[in-house]
Amino acid sequence: MTPLLTTPRTDASVWLGADLRGREDWIHRMTARDIAELDTAIAHAQATGRPLFTLAREDFPLDALGERLAAMRQDIEGGRGFQLLRGLPVGRYTPEQARILAWGLSRHIGDPEPQDAKGSL
Repeated sequence: MTPLLTTPRTDASVWLGADLRGREDWIHRMTARDIAELDTAIAHAQATGRPLFTLAREDFPLDALGERLAAMRQDIEGGRGFQLLRGLPVGRYTPEQARILAWGLSRHIGDPEPQDAKGSL
C-alpha cells in the first residue's frame, strides 16, 4: 500500500468545522473597490462580443481583486481547499451580466474542465 493511503495527513487540507470557527481567513468580503473592478470587468467582457464560454481571464480584467483571487487559488489548490466570497452584488446585474461575473471570477480562480461526456463546463 502506498504511503498516501497509510500515513495520516497533517497539512492545511485536513480540517474540521471547529477548526474554522472564529476564523475568517477563508472569507473574502467584497469591498466597494472590488465591486467597481467587477463592474468594469463585466463591461469589458461584454464589449468583446465573444460568447461566454470563450471568454478568457484577459477578457475579464481585474487589478487588486485579481491578485487576491490568485492568492485564493493557491489556498484552494494547495491549502484548505476552499474560499468564500461574500457580498457579491448579483442582484445589481442582468442575468447575462451575472453569468459573465461568475465565469469571469472562475477564470481567475481556475480553468474550466468538462464535467460530463457532453463537455459541460
